[in-house]
Amino acid sequence: MNSTPKKLNWKGAPPPERVKLKGAHVTIVPLNAGDHTAPLYQLIKDPSEHFTYDYLPTGPFHTFAEFEDHMKECEINEEYLFFSILRNRDGMPVGTFSLLNFVPEHGTIEVGYIRFTKELRRTVGATEAIYLLSHYAMTTLGYRRYEWKCNNLNEPSKRAAERFGFTFEGIFRQHFVMKDRSRDSAWYSIIDSEWPAIDAAYLAWLDPANFDADGMQKKSLGEFMPNK
Repeated sequence: MNSTPKKLNWKGAPPPERVKLKGAHVTIVPLNAGDHTAPLYQLIKDPSEHFTYDYLPTGPFHTFAEFEDHMKECEINEEYLFFSILRNRDGMPVGTFSLLNFVPEHGTIEVGYIRFTKELRRTVGATEAIYLLSHYAMTTLGYRRYEWKCNNLNEPSKRAAERFGFTFEGIFRQHFVMKDRSRDSAWYSIIDSEWPAIDAAYLAWLDPANFDADGMQKKSLGEFMPNK
């Protein structure tokens, strides 16, 4: 028996803009090569940090000039809207990420090119940064589908996607070639019907009451997330 999807009262979503999003721990701002390149380079220049580029199309960067050129390209890129993540207590840039593959007429958008330095990884600010950008896409702009894609070999990224409330959808085999290697891509998404409960989970986890005097969480983000 054939079935026809019901019609939607969908008028499209606005394209994302280079906005400022302020949280309790971090602030998201448009990437500014002039202001953010030097402090970020100090955090990524050590060879011990080069692994963060294993699954990204660029990097690692071995000289300041290489990284500066890259940051300048990111700043003006219209297909990827790059943002820097500033730590509120000192204003230091501690990471970058982007919104990409946005199709306003269909309401789909992706978060990607995530680069969290050692100063941001495994902090409350890292989760808050993901939340702020997710809330902007899904609540402020009203997108229907929020995507996360990564190399299927990138186990930390896959675990992060699931922790952040994304649902695994499957593997695109031989999706593309990157750095002379074939990439199978793992696809994850959050859709608009799921978002209110996920939004509430983030807010409950980020609530100061969820942390003890030493800053340790009382309940994990996963404990607040809806069962899927």
